[in-house]
Amino acid sequence: TYMKTETREAVPYMISIAYYMKGEEAFDFREWTELSEGSTPEDYGAVLTCKSFMGSNCCKEMFDWLHESPTFADRFLAFMAHNLNFDFNRLLRHAPNLWVTGGIFKSVSKTDCVEAILCPKKARDSDIRYGRRVFFFDSLSITQMPLAKFKPSFQLSGDIQKEIFPYDYYTEERISNWLETDQVDLNTAISEGFPGNEAKQNEFRYAIVKSGCVTMEEEGPMLKPIEYARFYCEQDCRVLMMGIMILRGNCYNVPLIDPDPRFDERVDIPCEIDILHCVSIPQYATYYLGAN
Repeated sequence: TYMKTETREAVPYMISIAYYMKGEEAFDFREWTELSEGSTPEDYGAVLTCKSFMGSNCCKEMFDWLHESPTFADRFLAFMAHNLNFDFNRLLRHAPNLWVTGGIFKSVSKTDCVEAILCPKKARDSDIRYGRRVFFFDSLSITQMPLAKFKPSFQLSGDIQKEIFPYDYYTEERISNWLETDQVDLNTAISEGFPGNEAKQNEFRYAIVKSGCVTMEEEGPMLKPIEYARFYCEQDCRVLMMGIMILRGNCYNVPLIDPDPRFDERVDIPCEIDILHCVSIPQYATYYLGAN
């Protein structure tokens, strides 16, 4: 999530990640061998977990944690972001411990897979040899839809859906005040978050109540805006991860066009193409045509 500065620049102040845990270790996706339609890591005892980092150094702190955490010590690190071009450009500006392989990074297209080096603590030339390779993928190039459409498209259960967020309301000045006061008047936050838009205000009110970031004080209901930002970020991560996991099973089981012309009746044989090995729908289509 980004805060708006006086120059209207979007500066990250909170970053969240979602990953699967199995017991005390990160889930090894190589265990997920039965990719039946609708299959998810939960079928293998994995639990979807979220973690957030906040503050002006949130990007660097996240990468330091990933680099040092024993949870991911022997794991292949791949990040998936929805609209990688927007997020990755800002990650690099605020994460001095992340180096792009091959030199200076300027921009990334929606169909690229970016390789980078995650360095320990500080980014110096001498640190590169101690770093670990990480990869970044753009889920938008695989799904071709906004996160708001994930719930109906992938039939996500429960309250897992893309939430609403008043981006212009989260300014640098307000965030500084919230870090001291912790909460603001609920009705004021709703009216200032979406001024003059009653439909958005009602949607925002519903999302706030669902998030559990409201407290009742003598002066009335109060919103904890930083906690709502955390809820919003982590909910985005859940929606993305759960949608991609369902898409993985569905794409794996797309039947081949004509498995064997000797059969009089069609026999559906899954193409067994892993969408996580693709960086775009065109690449998946190329693999699919090759499999046929």
